[in-house]
Amino acid sequence: MSKLIGSNLMEQSRLSAPFHNFEMFLKSPFFGNSIEVVFDNIDFVADTSTSSFALSVFGIFGVQYTLFWIYGLTKKSEILIADSIPVKFMILLVFLIILNKEPHLGILFSWCIMFYLV
Repeated sequence: MSKLIGSNLMEQSRLSAPFHNFEMFLKSPFFGNSIEVVFDNIDFVADTSTSSFALSVFGIFGVQYTLFWIYGLTKKSEILIADSIPVKFMILLVFLIILNKEPHLGILFSWCIMFYLV
């Protein structure tokens, strides 16, 4: 409930969270910040973008999480059944939006699906 009645609710939006995570990434781009440092510096209630959060925690190696999802989805022909490239692109885009809507780094099931696809 405290998240809903915060005084600076306008600043705490899902749109601002990826930019904040990218700023954290720029502080230590090669090896990343520790998860403790990232959690101590969360400025927004909705720091939920999985891809940008992985970048801020793991540095440049955090991009592998998103790349593994893209590679896994494009490799499995059963998932991307469509023949046309625009339809395949839209399906991939929908998966990436779902992936970045909520934090998925701590969910074992999402890791299992990703490694199954890869």
